[in-house]
Amino acid sequence: MKPSGTLVPADYLGSVVLADLELQPPRKPRLPPEIVVVPVGPDKILFEGAKRTQVLSGTSSRTLLFSVLEQLDGTRSWEEIAAAVPKASFTDVSTIITLLFSCGLLEDGVSPPPPDELRDLDSFFGRFVDVTRNNRNRGEAMARLYRAPVVTAGSAGAAEMIAVQLSEASAAPRFVDDADGDLAGAPLLIAVATEEREDLAPIIAAARRSGVPALHVRIGRNEVQIGPLFIAGQTACYDCFRALHDLPPGDADPLRAPMWLSLAALQAMHLISRTADVRLGAGFESYENTRHGTIHHLRHVARLPGCPTCGIAGPPIDPDSPAMLAWLYHNSVGMPPREIGSRRVHQRHYLAQNIEETKRPADPYHGATVTPLPSADFANGSGLRLETIAALLRHAAGFQEVEGEPRRIAPTGGGMGSPELFVIVRAMDGLRPGIHHYHAPRHVLEWLYEPAAADISAALGAASWDWPCTIVGAGALRKLHSKYANFAYRLVNLDAGIALHILGDLASRSGLAMAEATDAHDEALAQLIRVPRKDNRYVITFALGVGVATATTRRFTKLGARILDVLVDQSNLAERPAPPAARRAAAPWNAAALLTRRSQRTYAEQAVPRSTIQTLAIAARDAGAPLRQWWLVRLGSRELPPGIYEFDGDDLLRRGAAPELDDLRRCLNQTGLAAAPAILFFTANLAAALRARGARGYRETLLQAGAACASVLLTAESLGVGACPTAGIVEYGFRRITGCDGYHDCPMIGVTLGYSPEE
Repeated sequence: MKPSGTLVPADYLGSVVLADLELQPPRKPRLPPEIVVVPVGPDKILFEGAKRTQVLSGTSSRTLLFSVLEQLDGTRSWEEIAAAVPKASFTDVSTIITLLFSCGLLEDGVSPPPPDELRDLDSFFGRFVDVTRNNRNRGEAMARLYRAPVVTAGSAGAAEMIAVQLSEASAAPRFVDDADGDLAGAPLLIAVATEEREDLAPIIAAARRSGVPALHVRIGRNEVQIGPLFIAGQTACYDCFRALHDLPPGDADPLRAPMWLSLAALQAMHLISRTADVRLGAGFESYENTRHGTIHHLRHVARLPGCPTCGIAGPPIDPDSPAMLAWLYHNSVGMPPREIGSRRVHQRHYLAQNIEETKRPADPYHGATVTPLPSADFANGSGLRLETIAALLRHAAGFQEVEGEPRRIAPTGGGMGSPELFVIVRAMDGLRPGIHHYHAPRHVLEWLYEPAAADISAALGAASWDWPCTIVGAGALRKLHSKYANFAYRLVNLDAGIALHILGDLASRSGLAMAEATDAHDEALAQLIRVPRKDNRYVITFALGVGVATATTRRFTKLGARILDVLVDQSNLAERPAPPAARRAAAPWNAAALLTRRSQRTYAEQAVPRSTIQTLAIAARDAGAPLRQWWLVRLGSRELPPGIYEFDGDDLLRRGAAPELDDLRRCLNQTGLAAAPAILFFTANLAAALRARGARGYRETLLQAGAACASVLLTAESLGVGACPTAGIVEYGFRRITGCDGYHDCPMIGVTLGYSPEE
């Protein structure tokens, strides 16, 4: 056990958990009796037996906390618990309950007693029911699994071994010996092969036709594949899986096979009971026996273009191309269907280390020459002056004081504040030529050094880059990765797109010309501005020339594992040259909207007028991104009835019937946001972007989506409409109600819209 850890005050955690509609603490909390509670030292209590060891400390840990723990038997409401602890207020009790809930130490209510032979399984579910929160208590998990009519198929001996283990866990498995077997009503098919000659394609195809999820299990001589989980219309099909991955050769080692079959049975049990995080919808677990031991990998799969089963038209992608790499990455970090997703994932926002990481400011460059920046707000038509640059930097990546605490001005994924900005000055009054780092917490520029002009041009991909000022965005990928894992790459670029839009739009209001260096070489530019790239600590996201100049781009020779690492490397340089992107006219918002903007996560049951939606759609169009807009209107009006609309550049065209609330919940991973009166989804032609720019095209598409999102957010604020950006799109749900294939129309980001319930 670590001697120290990250601490978060219980009252803070309690307040944010209760305010989040996505989190539903137990109505009648129960501390599972299997969890061991041990006093440690003078003011700590250790909880052992759940997913993680938890240690709570504080002055009340030996008094008030113990008194509340004694009441958590699953029969009392919060009010009844508070009444039974006279020394505690209701606020004290609710704070303790939400703290224990956030630590994964509670279930809801008392479940019926299990049969004697299932007591161990019942205890197991009680200890780990909070791992996913898909079940309120152990009883719900047991009910999913009890007598579940699971179907096994394939190698008879292996299927029988899995069936025995599932029977011991209360399921009711049965075997089918061919693709014509009856699969009706089965929650899961387990297709298992231990012989190389065994062909599982027919039975997996039969499961697809019957709408039954199929778990693929294949054991070769030296390699084992557990997964993928095939779900019709939601995941890759068996043919796409086979196009990307070879099956393990040889027959199973009879001495090792029982171990692998037990692991497959455990995966099946968790799939049915929904008691563990599942990542088999977008990949499979591979175990390879080598002379160095057993090596484990998660291998990725995806629906592939050209597959008639998966319904994506177009030519196939070269499996070894950067385009395939980007497509696999996009699918690997997609939100899983609700049938296999975890409700607890959302609470990662409130993990102690993530709260601390969110608050942690960017590091300064110690010893650098510092230029304090004026704090004046933005003024139109101010030209290229120090005051203008200061306002641009502050609005795009800076802070303001709100109730005595610094708060980021521009929205960022998870509130992590990933964009960091650097300024390359060639000639400008008030700033020394060279590289400057914007340290947002202090609102200062830190001068690093003055590079040669040729090095600047080379890094920015231009024969002669003569812009007087260039703002470079670097995303703190490692910071986001600690919270979001590989999904961080999507967020860091969406964050950068928002910052880029703010910079470009405000610069245009100052009468400044702009150009994006779309062929900058990431590695060379990172070295130029001296940001650490090791372990993807930072990634270059954009470079924006500001001032008055004409830059000519040229192509570099490409300079020459894990999917995120390889994707970052492949995005270093574009596959083809492209001219700097022209900025379009400014959207109808004012800079003050940034200072008052707050994410609106709950909404009144009030329709957003058609005229307002039309204005927002035009603002997104004028951001200059070649994106498609889908408007899902749940609450309509006479001018705009409920329905699914597409904005064709000038008007809203009805494309589908009114979406039900359940449909919207299947589109987003946050059910609270799904209740918004209107939701805007941006989709991109990812096929065209990958053809034109390779892996770089994926990054640029995310930037464009972030920019369009920023335009909508700020325009909405100006119009008095609440809005919240979300990258948590469940693609299958969106594809199902819009008819998009997810490739030529790939969902990138959404914005929920409505009015505050207080108005």
